[in-house]
Amino acid sequence: MTHMQEFLTTKEVASLLRVKERKVYELVSDRAIPVSRVTGKLLFPRDLLDAWVRGNVDFAAGVEALKPPPAVIAGSHDPLLEWAIRQSGCALASYFDGSLDGLERVADGKALAAGMHVFEARHEEFNRAHVIARMAAAPVVLIELFRRTQGLVVAAHNPHGIATVADLRADGGRAALAISHTAYPTRAFETPSGRIEFWSDRARAMGLPPLPH
Repeated sequence: MTHMQEFLTTKEVASLLRVKERKVYELVSDRAIPVSRVTGKLLFPRDLLDAWVRGNVDFAAGVEALKPPPAVIAGSHDPLLEWAIRQSGCALASYFDGSLDGLERVADGKALAAGMHVFEARHEEFNRAHVIARMAAAPVVLIELFRRTQGLVVAAHNPHGIATVADLRADGGRAALAISHTAYPTRAFETPSGRIEFWSDRARAMGLPPLPH
């Protein structure tokens, strides 16, 4: 029997199942095994036979526990990670719903990997204690993929001189914002003339100036 043989004979199925040929005929008679009858001869499709064997697995933890996890990466949403997945063309699906949710999904066999950033103050590190507590006996690997630098996002040119969190707390954490309720309050428009300009493609197509004077 060749490794990639598409159809098996009764004798080959008996050899595969470690039973006598008579038992194979009994299974066929009971319609308990996938078989094709061609010109009076019994032929057993190998792929259906393999599926039949797998479908009859008896395991206390359930067959699902034996299956490989789906090609899904879970955990915390990170724009850079999402970009890397998309650019790599790896065809991984994503389900981002938080670091701990991702860890649970990996532990339950519902995801292949998880993006995490759980800070553990006691150890002054990230993720390790949580992974050990949830998956101590599992063959997992922790990979440090990205490092982040956190800071403050301020208005252009930092008009309030904010440099630290203490600066944010000054005056109760409030500062007046010089934001007008109307667009272009200074009447300085981002056009070549600095004025409102109306461009006409139809006028240009007719050989006329597209900008009125």
